[in-house]
Amino acid sequence: GGGAGNTNAGGNNPNAGGGNGNAGGNGNGNGQSGTDTGSTDTTDSTTDSTTGNGNGNAGGNGNAGGNGNAGGGNATGGSATSTSGLSVPAKTLAAHNITWGQWARPVEDNWLAIEEIEGELVRISTDKFFAEVTPSLIARLTGQYQYRTGIASSFIGAGSQGLVSDLAASMQVNFDTGAINNGSLQVASGNQTWDVSFEGLLSQGMVELDLVSGQLIDPSGIISDHIRADLGGIFTGAQAEAFVGGFALLDANNPANFVEGLYTIER
Repeated sequence: GGGAGNTNAGGNNPNAGGGNGNAGGNGNGNGQSGTDTGSTDTTDSTTDSTTGNGNGNAGGNGNAGGNGNAGGGNATGGSATSTSGLSVPAKTLAAHNITWGQWARPVEDNWLAIEEIEGELVRISTDKFFAEVTPSLIARLTGQYQYRTGIASSFIGAGSQGLVSDLAASMQVNFDTGAINNGSLQVASGNQTWDVSFEGLLSQGMVELDLVSGQLIDPSGIISDHIRADLGGIFTGAQAEAFVGGFALLDANNPANFVEGLYTIER
């Protein structure tokens, strides 16, 4: 910028490795290159490896100076600080106190529902997954924004081919008119990829999303272009900084093909 019951959050914690240069006979020494194997956060989907090379410069007594330092940024607790001074934002799930997971007793059906629950929370549900979100007061918002999958995004889902392994989504939102345009959602599960486009409307604080077109693809080509889709979601954050979306996709030609889940995208 993920899998049933698993959030894809957090970052890797690379530890800089460095070698000490050894003095040569003539007082010149070369530092050993440092290799960062990167420790893997159990909730992350990637592992970073970086290598840094350092050259020791002999001092007057022939002892090598400099240690090799690994390149790249150092990540701690879901945020990273690089040598350029840039920082990685916190995951949307943590930043906006979003709770999600898998139902203990899922039903065998494809559907998506959004409902108010206790307090100010709203629940987004499919037959296997749920998320509880504090919604934005979107009636007060103005301006146009592009929302898309990024470094703070997460997803969870599963289908007929197993866990969702990758997801990307985007949409253009106009809070002045309520229009949602150029919506796009790609979901990978097993050897299948679902690719759908959508549009929608903000109405009385609710988000309505409608399928425009869709395809189901595998390595051999297009399996089906007759896709049934239940799509929806909720904006969250004081300024609607993020969107929590839900999806339930079904191949109308072969209902044995299906996928469902939840995701976050940010502006």
